[in-house]
Amino acid sequence: MHLGVPRVGPNVAVKILNAQAARDTDTVTRFKREADTARRLEHPSIIRIVDVGSSRGRHYIVMELVRGGSLRRLLDRDDAPPDKVIAVLAEVATALAYAHTLGVCTATSSRRTCCSPAPGAPRSPTSGWRARSISRR
Repeated sequence: MHLGVPRVGPNVAVKILNAQAARDTDTVTRFKREADTARRLEHPSIIRIVDVGSSRGRHYIVMELVRGGSLRRLLDRDDAPPDKVIAVLAEVATALAYAHTLGVCTATSSRRTCCSPAPGAPRSPTSGWRARSISRR
């Protein structure tokens, strides 16, 4: 992940597919599909995609920059307030449930990748989002 500083507007996070991965057509296809899927998700607890594209053979995803600690950092604290942990986990669950209603799941939401930029405002990453056919019973 890289910090992007646009001429206008707030700073952003930029995920760039490395050069070696960019030579593999299957990896590029998955990367683009991940970006397209993540773009469909509009939820206050999911990091927003700003732009997707490629330049000089380098593929990228631009997303809002969320500063703060990871869920893992919060959970690893001995003094983590239980009510804050529960609130953060509830927000992450809400975001995942929303994505699930659209037939989308993620392979990477974890303690390491979920972040909590401000008290009560956790954000789920957009990386790893995949559209799935979900059967409803």
